[in-house]
Amino acid sequence: MSSPPLPPPPEQRSKSKPIWKQWWLWAIVVVLILIAAGAGIAETTQTEAEAGSPSPAASPKAASPTAASPAPETAQVPNVEGESIDDATSELEAAGFVVRVETKLTNAAHPGRVLQQSAAAGSLIEVGDTIGLTVAKAPPEIPKVVGKTLANAKRALKNAGFEVGKVTQQTSVKKKGTVISQSPAAGTSARPGRAVSLVTGKPTP
Repeated sequence: MSSPPLPPPPEQRSKSKPIWKQWWLWAIVVVLILIAAGAGIAETTQTEAEAGSPSPAASPKAASPTAASPAPETAQVPNVEGESIDDATSELEAAGFVVRVETKLTNAAHPGRVLQQSAAAGSLIEVGDTIGLTVAKAPPEIPKVVGKTLANAKRALKNAGFEVGKVTQQTSVKKKGTVISQSPAAGTSARPGRAVSLVTGKPTP
């Protein structure tokens, strides 16, 4: 009698899967990643907030009220026209101004008298400003050249700032070539450069 057939061998247990194929491991990894990402976002947000808000040390201080600059000191300009240059200068400097003097050749006023001032009398200007004064100066006088030789007369006129004008001759007992008259006359005030005419003597024929 034949022996009964052997039962089929029991199914061998499936080999355990590698750990990297376990679903629960991936679930843990995903959770950890989410936690780490959330922490990173929170830290970044906090850092940006801190960067955006100025620190107490860097925050601008409230503008402290500064003392207003004092208004410049002013003074009233005195009237010095017609005064001597010395008196006018003393008066202006006593008021706190600086004086600048210019001269003008004229016979219309006594030499050394103030003809004009740059700042109007009575006006208020800053102390320390400069005020210009125009002062009369007498034109130079024509020197006397009568009795000089023509050459010496020309030299004297040139040195005084005048020109030699027309030179004519006239019969005279004076030595030939001696100046016997001049025009304008000696002592006349005239502007520099004015021509002076001369008459020289010549022997009687």
